[in-house]
Amino acid sequence: MKDILLIIGSESDKKGVAPGVDLMQEKGMSFDLVVYSAHRNLEELMAYLKTAQTEYRVIITAAGLSAALPGVVSSQVKNPVIGVPLVAGELAGIDALLAIAQLPRGVPVATMGSGKEGIMNAVLLAERIIAVAQALTAITKFTWPIPDKGLRKRLPRIAAATLALFGEQDNFISPRYAEDFARGLGRAQMSIVKNAGHMLPYEKTDEVVGLIERFLAAPA
Repeated sequence: MKDILLIIGSESDKKGVAPGVDLMQEKGMSFDLVVYSAHRNLEELMAYLKTAQTEYRVIITAAGLSAALPGVVSSQVKNPVIGVPLVAGELAGIDALLAIAQLPRGVPVATMGSGKEGIMNAVLLAERIIAVAQALTAITKFTWPIPDKGLRKRLPRIAAATLALFGEQDNFISPRYAEDFARGLGRAQMSIVKNAGHMLPYEKTDEVVGLIERFLAAPA
């Protein structure tokens, strides 16, 4: 998983985000820069976000004028989204700043200032968000060995065939915990769902349903 996805609305916006790109490179952050317009190619943007949201920790969006891009992106993903208003048009970025700052409830975007300082602060904020997430991961991740409390002794009592699903990027259940749990069940079929965290049915609904259907259809 890469650190940052930077989305801009047009090729001409590359100049406006160049200071942020330089800063990410200076800090050794992994990132990709892509061009998608919320107005000109909305369908392509929506399709791209379905997969992209599982591949990046933070998304930075930069747009000028009506600046629809940050809000559209935030409405489609669960990642933290940072919006940067670019200086453009007769209002020199004020319109973009207000558009991003005044998004409706349920469409959260961290709004930066306009211009060079805005894109650089976006990178710095993304760095802090990633650092906090990494710290929480280290704190909350299950440690090895599993706290027993009689659990392992009781697992073999489950005689029925069992499907055990775990997310590849689960920050709460470590891979070794998952493997040990599945082994203890005896008749467990274990599946690791790629690019998924702890909330499997929510994050990968279609894939989880497919796994369950195949499991139920298999001979006992």
